[in-house]
Amino acid sequence: MLLRSVERAFDRAQVCIDVQCAEGQDFFTFRLLDKSLRNTKLTEGVSVQGLSFETTFGDLDRQSLHWPPGSHFRPSRRLLALHAAISVHKAQNLYEYQENGPFPYHISGDIKALAGIEAFSTLREFAWNTDSDNRN
Repeated sequence: MLLRSVERAFDRAQVCIDVQCAEGQDFFTFRLLDKSLRNTKLTEGVSVQGLSFETTFGDLDRQSLHWPPGSHFRPSRRLLALHAAISVHKAQNLYEYQENGPFPYHISGDIKALAGIEAFSTLREFAWNTDSDNRN
């Protein structure tokens, strides 16, 4: 479950979750793609039982996600990798996001995720070349 503001930012490619695998364990990291949200509070205008929370999107950038004790369910690495690939592409165009080097999404040899990311990259390259041809 996500806060509504985080869910909305996730759906708008303003944030994504990057997954890395080490020693057979997955590590999930929150990534802020739209820097204009850096100082925006997650609960802007919302209080819970009279309490206000000061955490901003910037506070969460590159922070690890944590799970309740005893919880064994995790989000799909495949879907998070595909979401990250598409979100990073959108963020580069919409929010002027820049990453030093390739974005570190991890697919752990998942052939379907790799095929999806490669298909997206091919379509993106085709669309970019088509747009470029139309501008000339």
